[in-house]
Amino acid sequence: MDAIVKFGSDISSWYWWLSVVFVGIAINLASSYVKPPMDRWIERRSDRRRVAREARDKVFGAKVARISVDPTLLILAGQEAAQCEIRSQLTFILVGVNLILLFIVTSLPEPRSGVIVFLIYSLVVILPVQLMILMKELKDEANLVELYRAARERFNNRN
Repeated sequence: MDAIVKFGSDISSWYWWLSVVFVGIAINLASSYVKPPMDRWIERRSDRRRVAREARDKVFGAKVARISVDPTLLILAGQEAAQCEIRSQLTFILVGVNLILLFIVTSLPEPRSGVIVFLIYSLVVILPVQLMILMKELKDEANLVELYRAARERFNNRN
C-alpha cells in the first residue's frame, strides 16, 4: 500500500513529470541520431553475408557438379560423410563418458587425493574443448552429408 501512495505522490509532483518528459525527449533525440548509422551498418553486414553465402553456394554447386559426374568420386564422398559421422559419434560418446566421470569424481567424499583433484581440474578444462570439437564435427558431418546427398541426387537424375 505504501508503494501505491509513494507512486501517487511521485506522479503528482512537477519534477517527476519534468524528468519523464526530459528522458523521453532525450531518448527520441538519441534514437534519431543513432538509427541511420545503425541502419547503414546492418545493411553493409547483410550485404557481406549475402555475398559470402552466394560464394559458398557457388563453391558447393561446383563440388556437387564435379562429384556427380564420376561414380568413384560419389562413392568416396559417401565414405567421407560416413567417416565424419562416425567421428562425431565417437566424440559425442567421449564427451558423455567424461561428463559421467566428472560427476562420479566430484561425488567422492572429502578429503580428495591429489590425483582426484587433478582429474577434476583436467576434466573441467578438457570438456569445453571437447564440446567445441564436437560442434565442429557435427557441422562438418552436416556439410559432407548435404554434399553427398546433392551429388547423389544429381547423379541419379542424370542417369
